[in-house]
Amino acid sequence: RRYHTNRQFVYIQLKKYDGTVRSLALGSRRPLHSPNAHTKSELKLIRKMLKRNGIYGLAEVYVRCKAKGYTRSFSSMCRQIRNKGYKKPEIRRKSYTKYDRMDGKYPGDKVQVDIKYVPNECIKFPTYGYRYYQITSIDEYS
Repeated sequence: RRYHTNRQFVYIQLKKYDGTVRSLALGSRRPLHSPNAHTKSELKLIRKMLKRNGIYGLAEVYVRCKAKGYTRSFSSMCRQIRNKGYKKPEIRRKSYTKYDRMDGKYPGDKVQVDIKYVPNECIKFPTYGYRYYQITSIDEYS
């Protein structure tokens, strides 16, 4: 407690110390390579099978790789294909349509017309057998 350090820290430093001051310097914190990472031969096998059987889907690629001795899971194979960029995502192109919109370019160019039958109960004057219709038109330009 005298130098504002706890006992565990002192013992850790003593364990690191080999007689030189450099041994007490901070080391790299970079993680080591994963021992379970895909090997170069496995990646080569995935690339080869993807090139030959890629049109049949990733499940077929996985089955062919398993037959050749691949031991990992399907999801890890897919992750390697995605991360290494072996298969580019397909660009979905918008389908072409010949539909041409009829936009009104000036007032009166495009008009919507609505015709409704007016029931006899709503008419307050004698109709003499005539039928009446209400015609409404809306200009789509405005």
